[in-house]
Amino acid sequence: MNLFDMQCFTQRMIQCTEMRSEDLSKVDDIFRDLPGVSAIKSIEIYRDMYQTRVFDTLLDDFPRILKLMGDERFDHLAQSYIKAFPSKSYTLEDMGQDFALFLEQSKQERLVIDLAKLEWAVALSFRYPLVVMPGCFNDLQVALAEGDDVALELNPRCHVLDLDPSLLDFCEWLEQHETFPEIKQAVTPLAVPHLVYQSSRQVFELKLTQAESWFLESFRKAAPMGPIVDGLLERFPSDESQGIINTFGAWIESGVLLPILIK
Repeated sequence: MNLFDMQCFTQRMIQCTEMRSEDLSKVDDIFRDLPGVSAIKSIEIYRDMYQTRVFDTLLDDFPRILKLMGDERFDHLAQSYIKAFPSKSYTLEDMGQDFALFLEQSKQERLVIDLAKLEWAVALSFRYPLVVMPGCFNDLQVALAEGDDVALELNPRCHVLDLDPSLLDFCEWLEQHETFPEIKQAVTPLAVPHLVYQSSRQVFELKLTQAESWFLESFRKAAPMGPIVDGLLERFPSDESQGIINTFGAWIESGVLLPILIK
């Protein structure tokens, strides 16, 4: 067995929950026993440590799901999730990326699934915060006044999600209570857009209007400002459109929208 195959085998042994009988003999062939500790026992120790670390990672990334479900139920779901979606990375950074999908496949309530989507976006925001650009909006206005062509692009570190319209109110309620009834939604509401990002060491979870969502999504790929502003004014009421135009400078300075000078 070459080094690469040995590494893959070791990773599989550490990530699995139970060793297959055909793998036990390979462990004895590849690894040496240590004084007082067999090769198989050494693998089991590493495996237990790995499973604990994976579980701790999920606890860190989904604290509100943990609070809602309680330790026992969350532990059961986490163990099932680890079996269904083992990490494909050499780190555990992406361990929770399929948790919302797993909850959906497990027939959880829509509010719980959307909470998992929100929490994963928050976890990513902590890892990849926006770079604040004070004065950037003023520089942009100067460039426009000088006749430069400027495009804007939605920062790829921002997360625009379609979520349950009551989710943020539910999160606020969750923070204020310690015990929770089982969630049963009689009707699944239409999803509404939300924006999640971190700027200046603060995570923002914002419910967007349809106009705000359209405006931001229009810059998913870099686009000139003029046509987007014209489209905003054509599609939405003037007071709502003008409100976005008057405040989008704050999105630029917080790093949500990135200005790009077109040569």
